[in-house]
Amino acid sequence: MNGPRQSAPDGTAALFAEVLSAATRLLRGEIALARAEAEQRMRGIAIALVQFVMAVVLGITAMNVLAGAGVAGLIALGLAPFVAALIVGAVLLVLTYGFLRWGLYLLSPAHLKPTRSFANIGRDLAALKSMVKSDDSV
Repeated sequence: MNGPRQSAPDGTAALFAEVLSAATRLLRGEIALARAEAEQRMRGIAIALVQFVMAVVLGITAMNVLAGAGVAGLIALGLAPFVAALIVGAVLLVLTYGFLRWGLYLLSPAHLKPTRSFANIGRDLAALKSMVKSDDSV
Protein backbone atom coordinates (compact mmCIF):
# COMPACT_ATOMS: atom_id res chain seq x y z
CA MET A 1 0.00 0.00 0.00
CA ASN A 2 2.95 2.30 0.48
CA GLY A 3 3.83 2.22 -3.16
CA PRO A 4 5.20 5.14 -5.17
CA ARG A 5 2.95 8.16 -5.05
CA GLN A 6 1.54 9.28 -8.35
CA SER A 7 1.53 13.03 -8.89
CA ALA A 8 -0.87 14.94 -11.07
CA PRO A 9 0.32 15.70 -14.55
CA ASP A 10 2.22 18.96 -14.88
CA GLY A 11 -0.52 20.44 -17.06
CA THR A 12 -3.18 19.96 -14.39
CA ALA A 13 -0.98 21.39 -11.62
CA ALA A 14 -0.09 24.39 -13.77
CA LEU A 15 -3.72 24.94 -14.64
CA PHE A 16 -4.72 24.71 -10.97
CA ALA A 17 -1.95 27.16 -10.01
CA GLU A 18 -3.09 29.57 -12.72
CA VAL A 19 -6.73 29.38 -11.56
CA LEU A 20 -5.64 29.92 -7.94
CA SER A 21 -3.50 32.90 -8.97
CA ALA A 22 -6.35 34.42 -10.99
CA ALA A 23 -8.76 33.94 -8.10
CA THR A 24 -6.29 35.61 -5.73
CA ARG A 25 -5.86 38.57 -8.09
CA LEU A 26 -9.62 38.85 -8.46
CA LEU A 27 -10.12 38.77 -4.69
CA ARG A 28 -7.43 41.41 -4.16
CA GLY A 29 -9.04 43.59 -6.83
CA GLU A 30 -12.45 43.25 -5.18
CA ILE A 31 -10.98 44.16 -1.79
CA ALA A 32 -9.27 47.21 -3.29
CA LEU A 33 -12.54 48.25 -4.94
CA ALA A 34 -14.45 47.83 -1.69
CA ARG A 35 -11.81 49.87 0.17
CA ALA A 36 -11.97 52.65 -2.46
CA GLU A 37 -15.78 52.70 -2.29
CA ALA A 38 -15.70 52.84 1.51
CA GLU A 39 -13.23 55.74 1.42
CA GLN A 40 -15.42 57.57 -1.10
CA ARG A 41 -18.48 57.02 1.09
CA MET A 42 -16.61 58.28 4.16
CA ARG A 43 -15.62 61.45 2.29
CA GLY A 44 -19.26 61.90 1.31
CA ILE A 45 -20.35 61.44 4.92
CA ALA A 46 -17.77 64.00 6.09
CA ILE A 47 -19.01 66.53 3.53
CA ALA A 48 -22.61 65.85 4.55
CA LEU A 49 -21.74 66.42 8.22
CA VAL A 50 -20.10 69.75 7.38
CA GLN A 51 -23.21 70.75 5.44
CA PHE A 52 -25.39 69.73 8.39
CA VAL A 53 -23.31 71.78 10.86
CA MET A 54 -23.46 74.80 8.56
CA ALA A 55 -27.25 74.43 8.28
CA VAL A 56 -27.57 74.30 12.07
CA VAL A 57 -25.38 77.39 12.56
CA LEU A 58 -27.28 79.35 9.92
CA GLY A 59 -30.62 78.13 11.28
CA ILE A 60 -29.75 79.30 14.80
CA THR A 61 -28.66 82.67 13.43
CA ALA A 62 -31.89 82.99 11.44
CA MET A 63 -33.99 82.09 14.50
CA ASN A 64 -32.16 84.79 16.49
CA VAL A 65 -32.87 87.40 13.82
CA LEU A 66 -36.52 86.32 13.57
CA ALA A 67 -36.91 86.46 17.34
CA GLY A 68 -35.50 89.99 17.34
CA ALA A 69 -37.86 90.94 14.56
CA GLY A 70 -40.76 89.46 16.51
CA VAL A 71 -39.85 91.48 19.58
CA ALA A 72 -39.48 94.63 17.47
CA GLY A 73 -42.87 93.97 15.87
CA LEU A 74 -44.56 93.59 19.24
CA ILE A 75 -42.90 96.78 20.45
CA ALA A 76 -44.22 98.56 17.34
CA LEU A 77 -47.70 97.36 18.29
CA GLY A 78 -47.33 99.22 21.58
CA LEU A 79 -46.07 96.59 24.02
CA ALA A 80 -43.28 97.34 26.45
CA PRO A 81 -39.91 95.90 25.31
CA PHE A 82 -39.63 93.46 28.21
CA VAL A 83 -43.20 92.20 27.66
CA ALA A 84 -42.52 91.72 23.94
CA ALA A 85 -39.31 89.82 24.74
CA LEU A 86 -41.14 87.66 27.30
CA ILE A 87 -43.87 86.77 24.79
CA VAL A 88 -41.42 85.83 22.03
CA GLY A 89 -39.24 83.90 24.49
CA ALA A 90 -42.23 82.03 25.90
CA VAL A 91 -43.47 81.07 22.42
CA LEU A 92 -39.99 79.82 21.46
CA LEU A 93 -39.72 77.90 24.73
CA VAL A 94 -43.07 76.17 24.14
CA LEU A 95 -42.03 75.28 20.58
CA THR A 96 -38.70 73.95 21.86
CA TYR A 97 -40.45 71.78 24.44
CA GLY A 98 -42.84 70.44 21.79
CA PHE A 99 -40.03 69.53 19.41
CA LEU A 100 -38.06 67.95 22.25
CA ARG A 101 -41.01 65.78 23.31
CA TRP A 102 -41.72 64.82 19.70
CA GLY A 103 -38.06 63.85 19.14
CA LEU A 104 -37.98 61.79 22.34
CA TYR A 105 -41.17 60.03 21.27
CA LEU A 106 -39.69 59.20 17.86
CA LEU A 107 -36.61 57.74 19.58
CA SER A 108 -38.55 55.72 22.17
CA PRO A 109 -38.21 51.93 22.00
CA ALA A 110 -41.99 51.53 21.63
CA HIS A 111 -41.96 53.71 18.51
CA LEU A 112 -38.85 52.08 17.02
CA LYS A 113 -40.10 48.51 17.44
CA PRO A 114 -40.88 46.96 14.02
CA THR A 115 -44.49 46.04 14.74
CA ARG A 116 -45.47 45.20 11.16
CA SER A 117 -42.50 42.85 10.76
CA PHE A 118 -43.36 41.10 14.02
CA ALA A 119 -46.98 40.75 12.92
CA ASN A 120 -45.91 39.31 9.54
CA ILE A 121 -43.54 36.85 11.22
CA GLY A 122 -46.35 35.78 13.54
CA ARG A 123 -48.67 35.17 10.59
CA ASP A 124 -45.95 33.25 8.74
CA LEU A 125 -45.28 31.07 11.77
CA ALA A 126 -49.00 30.38 12.17
CA ALA A 127 -49.24 29.42 8.50
CA LEU A 128 -46.22 27.10 8.84
CA LYS A 129 -47.71 25.49 11.94
CA SER A 130 -51.00 24.90 10.17
CA MET A 131 -49.15 23.35 7.21
CA VAL A 132 -47.15 21.08 9.52
CA LYS A 133 -50.31 20.03 11.38
CA SER A 134 -52.15 19.28 8.14
CA ASP A 135 -49.15 17.21 6.92
CA ASP A 136 -49.12 15.25 10.19
CA SER A 137 -52.80 14.37 9.89
CA VAL A 138 -52.37 12.89 6.40
